[in-house]
Amino acid sequence: MTFTCDRDILFEAINTVIKTIPVKSAVPILEGVYLETCTDGTIKLIGSDTDISTETYFEGENVPENDKMVLPAKKFFEMVGKMGSGTVYFNYEPKKILHLSCGVVKYDLPVLDADNYPVTPLVEKKEKILIEKSVFADIVKKTIFSVAQNDAKPILKGVLFDIEGNSITSVTSDQFRLSISKKVFNNESGNSFSVVVPGKTLSDLIKIMKPDEGEIIINCASTHVLFEFDNVKVTSKLLAGEFSNYKNVMPKNFKTEVTLNTSDFRRVLERASVLTNEKIKNPVKLSLEENTVIVSCRTPEGMSFLDEAAAQTTGERFEIGFNDRFLIDVLGVIEEDELTLYMNSPVSPACIRPVGNVNDVFLVSPIKIRNNDN
Repeated sequence: MTFTCDRDILFEAINTVIKTIPVKSAVPILEGVYLETCTDGTIKLIGSDTDISTETYFEGENVPENDKMVLPAKKFFEMVGKMGSGTVYFNYEPKKILHLSCGVVKYDLPVLDADNYPVTPLVEKKEKILIEKSVFADIVKKTIFSVAQNDAKPILKGVLFDIEGNSITSVTSDQFRLSISKKVFNNESGNSFSVVVPGKTLSDLIKIMKPDEGEIIINCASTHVLFEFDNVKVTSKLLAGEFSNYKNVMPKNFKTEVTLNTSDFRRVLERASVLTNEKIKNPVKLSLEENTVIVSCRTPEGMSFLDEAAAQTTGERFEIGFNDRFLIDVLGVIEEDELTLYMNSPVSPACIRPVGNVNDVFLVSPIKIRNNDN
């Protein structure tokens, strides 16, 4: 059996699915990429770790009908990556060896039995929305950084999508911070529902979704979600459980408001991060003054940092400590020139809002300042 395809298109397809394929798996066949030739003359590639499955299609020449194989993903990716542009020839001995060539470059690959590859779940399309890719990518990027990284509360390892009428809200929380981003879109289906998608799924999805015009279809069933865009399908398990009630956690009133330039404040925090340490969790201290915020930190070894950022402060002034990384993460997704910190005390969470943007809001818990942090 022999068929061909364009090397650059093949490499892009492998690069799309390989992000889902585990480097090491208790099920060895999942370390491979599934290749199937289809009746319409296209070639299908699948990568899966059982929780997430990524599938893509591309065209070839002289493609036979309904043949399939599983190839060692890492080596297949590396081999095609080392080939120059041109036509790739597949010469296949069923369940034995794939002879792969492009120009004078030739590789042989062992073939695994595709019958043992797990079947991608079919998603019953109970709930469906169609949304612009740029809109969906934006709300994911503005919240995914605060997905929980441990298993203490599994539901928090995902992103909550709350669809109500013509709005979609993305919410994440790791119990130390809360991120919310809301967008308006043309919800032609009129469906309203909520689902929690694993953070890993969305991280992989954003990496392979081209930032161009176009739409993404989101189909949700009781246990799985299917994302469809361009020539790609991503199927993922949904997370079960009750997500935190994000609508009632934001304080209605604040005693202190501090407005800063986003870029300037971020640069100050990044300079402070040279001395901060996740293991000992020494915070950065913000000392609120009328026209400035003084940023400082100190290490147990005696090293210290001091800088300031211009600010407009109204209300009570005090000193408050934060994990600098939590603040930098938030500032990294704010596109507006200015932001406002809303606070009540050194021990209550701070609310961060971009100036002029009512749809994005971030809540960050403070860290108690000890005497040796001063």
